[in-house]
Amino acid sequence: MAQDKNPSSDREKLVKRIVEEKGESAIPTLIKLLEDESNEVREIAAQALQSFGDAVVEKLMEYLRFKLDNEESFNDVSLLYAADILGELRYKESIPLLYQLLEHYDSEVYQLIIYEALAKLGEGEKFLDLLVYFLKEDAFKEELKDQVLMTLAYIPSERTLKILIDEWYNSENFETKALILDAIKVLLNGKPELVELLAEDKNAKQILDEISF
Repeated sequence: MAQDKNPSSDREKLVKRIVEEKGESAIPTLIKLLEDESNEVREIAAQALQSFGDAVVEKLMEYLRFKLDNEESFNDVSLLYAADILGELRYKESIPLLYQLLEHYDSEVYQLIIYEALAKLGEGEKFLDLLVYFLKEDAFKEELKDQVLMTLAYIPSERTLKILIDEWYNSENFETKALILDAIKVLLNGKPELVELLAEDKNAKQILDEISF
């Protein structure tokens, strides 16, 4: 009996073929795929777009402006992929547009994706208090925790490191503790001098041993 084809693999091959055959001219098609019904297709398209680097940023900015100005874009998931890519590519010119985008989402889960993109662009200190609220006081703090922790990873400050250290010592969940260690590694990569704070804090010695930084 012939085996069923893997639709996931077929989709990925199709997107790769589009990229290989069209090069940068595939960018508009890939941006359109961010609106696909399949989460997997959107993920593949986003990865392909990010691989183009700076060549994609202006097209993504045009896409965001068009959607925000001309269409009903409330809680539009496709725009979150665009925001994430702009953050990953550290495109600072997108900062005002990302703040505008925040106004189009009423879900904290969605808002956190934009906050993470903004944090990667150096804006994190401005909403650090809000992230601490999400982490410690929000009614849905357990559902938000993982996203908040990884957003904190892109806010390189002593206060952020102390927040993550406190969370690590107060967490009893193995997966959460592992995620916090990952966040601390990212934080230290962004600001290596913070390692001294870990070394000086006798309570944080175990963390320093765990991350082998």
